[in-house]
Amino acid sequence: MSLDLRHLRVLLATEARRVLRAFLATHPDTPLTALGFVFTLYNASPQLDLCAHTTALAEDDEERWNSGDYDFPAGLTGASGELGPAVLAEVARLHALAATEPPRGPAYQGLVALCGAVLLDLRADGLVPSCIDLNVAEVGDDVDIVASRHAALVAGVWSA
Repeated sequence: MSLDLRHLRVLLATEARRVLRAFLATHPDTPLTALGFVFTLYNASPQLDLCAHTTALAEDDEERWNSGDYDFPAGLTGASGELGPAVLAEVARLHALAATEPPRGPAYQGLVALCGAVLLDLRADGLVPSCIDLNVAEVGDDVDIVASRHAALVAGVWSA
């Protein structure tokens, strides 16, 4: 199985726009303070969700960079598989590929890179304010790794 994420990047950007627009339409007076993607490649089942926080950010790094503490930790709409079946199928393919690689291998690195790129696309589209935290994390990532990704995203040194 080869690693070609171009198709997933297009799918994810399209579906993330759809989900974020739906969320913003139903929460017009709720400001975003953080937005990100959380995924699992090393658990029993694959997962990729858009996550968001709408209240004040925690000052403690363990809370600030843990999307499990967000107001919307695993999806914005509450619908299972809200990013659509095509995205979920691609994530399942990456999940299987990751099982054949060393930890934090090419599937992991590729998914991190494309999720960050999609967050920047959402920002460029004007859907995401420039002042909020951006979060890309595999469920098992240390918070310092997640924080450093945010720093790279906002500094404009992200490469996909």
